[in-house]
Amino acid sequence: MSSISPRNQTEQERLRPGQEKKEEDGGYGWVVVIASFLINMVVDGISYSFGILLEPMKMELQSNTGSISLVGSTLAGMTMLTGPVSAACCNRFGTRKTCILGGLISSVSLLVSSYCNTTISIILSYGLLGGFGLGLMYVPAVVCVSQYFNKQLSLATGISVCGSGAGTFLFAPLVAKLVGLYGWRGCNRLDYILNF
Repeated sequence: MSSISPRNQTEQERLRPGQEKKEEDGGYGWVVVIASFLINMVVDGISYSFGILLEPMKMELQSNTGSISLVGSTLAGMTMLTGPVSAACCNRFGTRKTCILGGLISSVSLLVSSYCNTTISIILSYGLLGGFGLGLMYVPAVVCVSQYFNKQLSLATGISVCGSGAGTFLFAPLVAKLVGLYGWRGCNRLDYILNF
């Protein structure tokens, strides 16, 4: 049993394992905001540009619109349903490790999906596994900003979540161009690199 009372402990000693020390506004915190912006851009850019992949997938796999649409729906649903798991991982391991794990999982899922030849395998790889990975990235990208800001938290959070809009805006033409040049498989392989 520790002889240090809670009042005599330093802030670092009161932190749970995996929890990071809260910094003052500015400095390294702005680097975190930029990283969070980029993560939100990639997560929502990939999620919301799936509609561009719909027709090429449908034609190549000779499937119907409903079946292929289930891939994108599964991805979006799984990303959001992963929230509680992602939050628990953030509490246990920290935001950085959780986000890195999500990046690795979603990158691998994008690469694996580019080699799939059936709708069900794409639903499992791109939809379920990819959505799980993106979900592990989404929560820490929003939460990590609050670890570095007090007074300017609203501004910092606002900037970081703008990445979602930027991703939605930028990824649609990028994905359309990549699909035109390399097909949906090549596009997923290049998205794998962007996500990594």
